[in-house]
Amino acid sequence: MDKKELIVPVSLLLIPILGIITKILFRQISDFQIIISIFAYGIFVIILYTTFLYFKIKKVIVHLNELVNILSAKEEMIISLDEIANIEKKLKKKEIWVLSSDLSWDIEGKFWRIVKSNITKGNRYKYFLPRCQQHRYKQLIEKINLKKEIVCQSINCVTLEDKHDTLLSHYVIYNPYERDSIKAYMLTPRAEKGFAITLDATTAVELADKLKRTITSD
Repeated sequence: MDKKELIVPVSLLLIPILGIITKILFRQISDFQIIISIFAYGIFVIILYTTFLYFKIKKVIVHLNELVNILSAKEEMIISLDEIANIEKKLKKKEIWVLSSDLSWDIEGKFWRIVKSNITKGNRYKYFLPRCQQHRYKQLIEKINLKKEIVCQSINCVTLEDKHDTLLSHYVIYNPYERDSIKAYMLTPRAEKGFAITLDATTAVELADKLKRTITSD
């Protein structure tokens, strides 16, 4: 218990002691006056303690509200596969970057259909894939099954060294060149049981900038 919290209870325990001392020192004071004085002192101590508890509880409530806000924000950061799919379907003439270890989301999941549809709407895709997984990019192109000239204009792949430190997860970035409207999501590695976590704006920009340097050095 905090030392401050002990002050009031100890003060209450001193009431009978103060009554005895007052009676000894001031014999001319009647018992009734002593009782009234002690009663007034007790009321003062109780009010003081109640005030102390009020501010203590108010502080706890503030912290609880902060905790609720944090938990609510984290909950809003997690979105479903369907939400990601709907976001991507609505894009028109935008740049979409995908950083992946194996393209499972786009090949084994439902996103290859969205990619195929988005290409016809003028969207452009850039895939960042480790060198050892380049065959997966070829599988994706075969699955999309569009004319070669359309694919060449709308999709390309950047080869990453296998030691690249962001390949533990699957990332998708929308509007990587537009800092005011950039959106980025980290997806679970496997597409069949997945969800996505929304990256904050600062992290999204940092990730896009890191990939831009990869493009420049490629």
